[in-house]
Amino acid sequence: MATKKAAAVTREYPDDRMLSFHQWCKLNDLSPATGRRIISAGTGPNVVQLSPRRIGITVGDNRAWRASKTRAFAGGAKRLGKAIAA
Repeated sequence: MATKKAAAVTREYPDDRMLSFHQWCKLNDLSPATGRRIISAGTGPNVVQLSPRRIGITVGDNRAWRASKTRAFAGGAKRLGKAIAA
């Protein structure tokens, strides 16, 4: 994920700032197809229906979604390779 870009947005923008779907995808280094799959599956951030064919994601909802995806590995970096391989 684009941690530097996301960190900059986290610092610079208020929680109620609206991101377009494509801005959200770019910010999180997702292709539009992957972004649509995440949103459709209900595993992405909350979306705001801006018009019949346009959605937006608030910076605050993006922050919360990214925070929910963060996890710690017991045992540190040694276990990281095993967790990814599993």
